[in-house]
Amino acid sequence: MFKVTTDTQEKMYAVVSIEGELDALTANKLNKALSDLLEKGRIRLALDFSKVRFISSAGLGAILRVQQEASKSGGQIRLFSLPKNVRNVFEIAGFDKIIPMVDQLSEAVEGW
Repeated sequence: MFKVTTDTQEKMYAVVSIEGELDALTANKLNKALSDLLEKGRIRLALDFSKVRFISSAGLGAILRVQQEASKSGGQIRLFSLPKNVRNVFEIAGFDKIIPMVDQLSEAVEGW
């Protein structure tokens, strides 16, 4: 089961928790949820990957599209609590050079 949960209690950013496998079947759901936040003016997104078991190239593409969309609005996405196997996929694809990846939420929202 794939699930996206959003916490928008903070005024400066939103925390998005992702659960399950991020692949061709689920990437559009994540893309829609994140794009909706951006359209509502939530241009700083901290994505909690602690419960993501797998990410495919479709999932990487969804994250990249949202990063580009956020960047156009002066915003940013940051990833935190990535399991080792998921972090490895991001690093192999070179995403660690364009999207900050940290261990904890407090690090992800620092400076926001």
